[in-house]
Amino acid sequence: MLEQQIGTIESTQADLLTGLNWQGDLPNPPVNDIVVDVVNNQVVLRLNQSGVDIADLHTSYNSASDILTITAASAGDIAYGTNTSGISINNATDAIAVDLRTITGFGGFSVSGGAGRDSIQIGSGGINLGNVSAGAAAQSFSINTGSDINDSILVGYDVSAKGAGSLSFNGDVTLTRDIAVSTGGAISFSSKLNGARKLSLSAGGAISLSGPVGGTAALQGLTFTAASSVAINDALTLDGTGTSGDGLVIGNNVNNVVFSAATGSNARTIRSFSGSGIRFLGGSTGSLLRNITSTNNGTGLRIDPGRYSNSVLTKNFFNSNIGDGILLSGCEGLTDVTPLVAPVLMRAVGVIRPPSIAGGLPGAYAPGEPNAVYTRCTPFGAVLPTA
Repeated sequence: MLEQQIGTIESTQADLLTGLNWQGDLPNPPVNDIVVDVVNNQVVLRLNQSGVDIADLHTSYNSASDILTITAASAGDIAYGTNTSGISINNATDAIAVDLRTITGFGGFSVSGGAGRDSIQIGSGGINLGNVSAGAAAQSFSINTGSDINDSILVGYDVSAKGAGSLSFNGDVTLTRDIAVSTGGAISFSSKLNGARKLSLSAGGAISLSGPVGGTAALQGLTFTAASSVAINDALTLDGTGTSGDGLVIGNNVNNVVFSAATGSNARTIRSFSGSGIRFLGGSTGSLLRNITSTNNGTGLRIDPGRYSNSVLTKNFFNSNIGDGILLSGCEGLTDVTPLVAPVLMRAVGVIRPPSIAGGLPGAYAPGEPNAVYTRCTPFGAVLPTA
C-alpha cells in the first residue's frame, strides 16, 4: 500500500513537471544590457554584443560623498562584472555609483560596444568629469560603439574631461544641440561628425578629426578654441544659413592647424555665414589651410593681428563673398601660395575684394579665384604680379 501511494505521488509530480511550461509560465530572466568592470582604475561599461540603445548617458558628482554617478538608461539591466570594488548599481534608476574614496586613482570611464547595433545618447547634464575633485588628476572619457555600420552617438549636452584626460569618440556622431567639448588633453573624432549645430572644441593637446565633417548634415559652425595642434583629415562642410557669426574659427594662438591633402572625396566647403567663412582670431604658426572653398559669406577669410610664421594658405577658393574676399589685419609671416606663382609673405594690412567693389584700386587678380583682387597689401619676399 505504501509503495502504491509513493508511486502515485511520483506520478503526480511527473505530470506536474511535464505540464508546466517553464519559459512561458515564469518570467524570463532579465537581459543585461551593460556589464560594469573596473580595469586599471578606469570604469568600463561593456555593452551586450547583440546591441544596446542607451537613451540617456550622463554623469553627476557629489563632492561631499565623493560619489560619481553614471546614468546609463536602457531597456535592459546593468550587471556587475568581475572586478567591481567601489561600484554600486541601482537598476531602478539606471545608475552606477562610483565611490572615489574606494577607487582613489579613478581615471575616468569608457563605453565599449560590440558587433550589434549600438545607439548612445548623451543626455541632460552631459559628461562632466571636469568638476570631479577626487580621483586622479587626469580623467578621460571615451565611446567606442563597435563594428556595426548603423551605430550612432547622439550628443545633446556638453562633454568635458578632467585635467589632461582625453576625450575620444569612435563611432558616427550627430550633434543635436550646440555643443562644447573641452579637456586639458586630446580630443579625437574617428568617424563621421554631423548635425546642423555649432561645435566648439577646446584641448590642451591635439585635436583630430579623422572622418568627414558635415557630410550628411552640415555643421553650423566649428570653433577650435584651444589646441596644441589640429588635424582635419577628411571632408568638411559648414553651412551658416539662418545663423549669425563665423564658420570655421581658429582661436588665438591655436597653432599647427593642418588640412590633409586633397582627394576625390574630401571636398571642403564653407558657405553662407553672415560673418567670415574662415576666421583666425590671432596668431597661428605652422598651419596649413588648403583645398577649401569659402563662398557666399560676409567675408571669405579674415585673419586678425598676430604671428603666422610658417603658416601657409594654398589651393583655396574665395568666391561670391558679399564683402571682402580676404581681409588681413596686421598679420605677419603668412605665406599665401594660392594665387601666385611664387610664395608671398604678407604683413601689415591687406584686403582682397571682389573686382565689382574693388573701386579700381591697384591690385592683382588671383588665377583660379576669379573674384579675388589684392589691394593695400604689403608683401615681402616676393612681388605681387600686376592685374
